[in-house]
Amino acid sequence: FCAPAGDQTPRTQVHKKAEQRMYQLRGLTYTQEIARRRLQLEPWHEGAHRVLVRTLALGGERTAALAHYHKIRILRILAAHT
Repeated sequence: FCAPAGDQTPRTQVHKKAEQRMYQLRGLTYTQEIARRRLQLEPWHEGAHRVLVRTLALGGERTAALAHYHKIRILRILAAHT
């Protein structure tokens, strides 16, 4: 959860390109499933949270995307205070 906004390191650029390609090849539902599985293994994985929120929003599930975003935000706040 700690990557700065607008982080454009070569690594994040590669991850973004990989995400985009996965959307194109497999579709949103598959991509959401992969993100959810990743979060089961690594609940703190920021990229998986980002992919899940993005695919939910792109799939028309705006309420679910916002709910997940707010859940992440609350977890970040709690983590910062512990």
